[in-house]
Order: sequence, then structure tokens, then C-alpha cells
Amino acid sequence: MVYLISSLDKKIGMGHSMRCNYLKDAIQKNGINATQLDLMADQSLDHDYLSKKIGDNQGNNIFIFDLHHIHIYKELQNLFAELKKSDNFLIGLDCLIELSYHLDYLWMPTLFIEPEKLKKIACDYRFGLDSILLPSIRNKKYIHSFNEKVLTICSGAGDVCFLGDWLLDEIIYSEIKHLSKIIWIQGPYAKEPVFSLTKNLGINIEIIKSPVSLISIMQKSDFILSVYGITAFEALSCKVPTMVFSPYGNKDIQNLNALKELSICDVSLSKNMLVRDLKNFIENSEKHLDIIYNLEQVDFSAGLRQFVELVTKKII
Repeated sequence: MVYLISSLDKKIGMGHSMRCNYLKDAIQKNGINATQLDLMADQSLDHDYLSKKIGDNQGNNIFIFDLHHIHIYKELQNLFAELKKSDNFLIGLDCLIELSYHLDYLWMPTLFIEPEKLKKIACDYRFGLDSILLPSIRNKKYIHSFNEKVLTICSGAGDVCFLGDWLLDEIIYSEIKHLSKIIWIQGPYAKEPVFSLTKNLGINIEIIKSPVSLISIMQKSDFILSVYGITAFEALSCKVPTMVFSPYGNKDIQNLNALKELSICDVSLSKNMLVRDLKNFIENSEKHLDIIYNLEQVDFSAGLRQFVELVTKKII
């Protein structure tokens, strides 16, 4: 049996949970039983939690942990050690480097890891472009007229940096050429964005709360603005010209620079420069062609296939 345990909460967002959902679906399609457990911020990952969720079936399983740092604490090493004694195979996703001694595999869906952190990893590991965990997404081409371009904005499940308080008005005021519509994706934990109808300069604003299929919306877009995370990679998988932005300061800057070096998107490194950067990006048609060409060369689903192969070999 495979158990996926992922952090989920208003302040954490949905990235960890969505990634595990993709993994669960892919593992199940390979004929393996898989169960996903969402761990809320006020819950502790310990023996009591596991007992309530899976009962006594705590041996000879594969456990996949995709945890936000709020759920990573030293006491976890005791739980991991006990699970290892019961012949479980443990896989950590993302930021479990400090506990890698107790893991069998550390899979980090990120482009950049600091060399000093890599030295601390005490198990097999992977990171880089082929570590991204996404299913195969078919590229659907929608051609809008030259003067009717659609921008989709994904600000995060909780919009923790309050982009919804100001960003729409700033974009409208910037008078981006050929932009006729903005689709704002309102995450399940985010409040509705604000904008001033009296200032609307001919741009249609559509707010979609918790869409059933974010991918289908992205596929119909001409451009995407996304905060850094799994949503950004979903956008890139759709082969749509995308600008990626991190509202968290230096936290993601190395990954943003790595994306920029690959020339598969544009990036904005400053909240103060975001709208200017977005305007320059949308109005630069030559850059769009370069980005689309480079995106066509990348298989974003390779990492997920290889991850499922790893799990399958351990089950067999």
C-alpha cells in the first residue's frame, strides 16, 4: 500500500496536496493502491495521527511525505525510525533534507538546491527539471485575434501576499497593448480581488473561484502570470507564455533565475516592478515565440513517470 501525506491549510496553500494528488492518480493508474492523507496546520504528524488514519497497517508500505515546514520538526525522526523498523520505504518530497538520514529517497521538485544543503543529504535524491511532478498535459492551441489577448492570473490558493488588493487596478491603468481580458483565479482560501469598475479601460475582468479544471483555463489563455510553485509549472506544461513571480522575496530567487536561464518563461523579481515587467513581457511578441519554442522541447511529465517507476519497483 502507498500512503501520501501532504500539508494543506489556508496559510500553506494547496501545492503540496495538489502534487500528491497527481502522484496518487498516476500510481493508481499503474495498478497500485494509493491513499492520500491531507495534514492540516493544527495537526501533528505522529503515531496517533497515523493510527487514526490507517489503523495498524503501518508495516510493509511506501510512505510519501510532502510536508510544509510547519510540519517538519525533530520529533519526526522518531516516527520515521519506527516506520523503517516495520519495513516501510520512506520517500520525502521537497524540504526534508534535515531528516534525510531516516529516508530511503529524497525527491525535491525544484530546479536549484544550494551546494551546502546537498552535502547534508544522507540518502538517494533527485532535483532539477526532471524532478517536477506533473502529468502529461496536452497542448491545446486557441487563437484569439491580435487585439483580444487573454491573461490568466494565479495568485496562490490563499493570496497570502494580498495581490488581489491592488494588482488588477495597476494592470488596467498600465494600458497593456492588445490585452482585452483578465481571468483572475481566486483560490479556495483567498478573498475576492478588488478593482474599480469606473477605471476599467475596456478590459473584461472575470473572477473564477476554485475552478474545477485550472488546466483547461490555462490552455485557453494567451498569457499567464503565476506565483512560483506547482501552478507555475502547470502553466509551463500547457506551453503558454508565462511570467513567474515570487511574492516571498529571496525565498525563490534562485529557482526564478534558473527558470529564466532555461528561457522557458519570463520572471519578475520585484513586487514593485511586477506590473512594468508584465507589460514589457506581454508586449514583446518575439519573446513569446522564443519561449513557446523552448517549452516545446521540455517534457514536464518525465519526472512523474520516473517517480512512479521508483514506487512500482519497490512494490514489486
